[in-house]
Amino acid sequence: MAEERLLDELIDALSSLPGIGQKSAERLAYHLLKMPRGEAMQIAEE
Repeated sequence: MAEERLLDELIDALSSLPGIGQKSAERLAYHLLKMPRGEAMQIAEE
């Protein structure tokens, strides 16, 4: 599925940040998906 691949890419990108492991990256990714689109886009643009 394309959505699953995109989610995996987001998790990989987040886990590449210093101090963010795989599990934290997963939590952040799912949190971003639950946020209103405008708020998530604002984070993505910063």
